[in-house]
Amino acid sequence: MAQELHRPEDTDVSNIYSAIDDLTTLLHIVHI
Repeated sequence: MAQELHRPEDTDVSNIYSAIDDLTTLLHIVHI
């Protein structure tokens, strides 16, 4: 059931969000 909800594009979106999260974290570190 859960696998049907898990689509490839969902994985791409989560990967993009995690990448953005890493970038914002790096920016916060640099600004400090």
